[in-house]
Amino acid sequence: EKRKLGGALIEAAIPEFKTDIRKLVDYLSLQIEKADIEVIYGEATEQSITEDKFDTAIVATGAIPWIPSIPGIDSPRMIESLEILRGAKTGEKVVVVGGGLIGRDVALFLAEQGKKVILTTRGDNVGRGMNSSERLGYFERLSRWDVEILTGMHLQTITDGGAIFHDRSGMIKRISVDDVILASGMVPNKDLFNRLNSTFKGEIYAIGDCVEPRTIFDAIHEGYCAAYNLA
Repeated sequence: EKRKLGGALIEAAIPEFKTDIRKLVDYLSLQIEKADIEVIYGEATEQSITEDKFDTAIVATGAIPWIPSIPGIDSPRMIESLEILRGAKTGEKVVVVGGGLIGRDVALFLAEQGKKVILTTRGDNVGRGMNSSERLGYFERLSRWDVEILTGMHLQTITDGGAIFHDRSGMIKRISVDDVILASGMVPNKDLFNRLNSTFKGEIYAIGDCVEPRTIFDAIHEGYCAAYNLA
């Protein structure tokens, strides 16, 4: 583990409305301690795994943010969404680009800090992927704050004064904000798995978001199945 046990759940548990996830991280960390599992703190590499002559490698390296190649993407006004959960500071007015799980959480997280938030999505709504109870809870909290939601919007350029979008008809919309929060999705971090797949002599498994970004349930289920198959 290159930082601390919990992976992406560390950031996911930061908002007050996601504190239940912290209990899961604490529980699983305690079970590792009880089972007397050795935890090596440092980034695993192809070399370190091969040199230690392990019989099996279960790769759970997660996912990394997808960053689009658009003008202004290197602007200091652009902040990647996970950096917000890690404590990055913003101005008083922001636009969150991306209406998926992370974008929704970051938008609500900032709104509850008193920020003026605009949430944009390419889709028709920001409720996709939610079940009925999740949707009810999210929009109940969102309704307490003046969050503006814009659908069918594609980020075109990040500027010194904010961002430029176009809608499905090609109409241009300029949004003036202090910061642009990018939550444009995650892609599997398969680098280590791909390298090991061509050199590692033992069994190798990929689990969780490094296969495809999905849910906590999927990651735990795949981890269980991988370990069960070793028996």
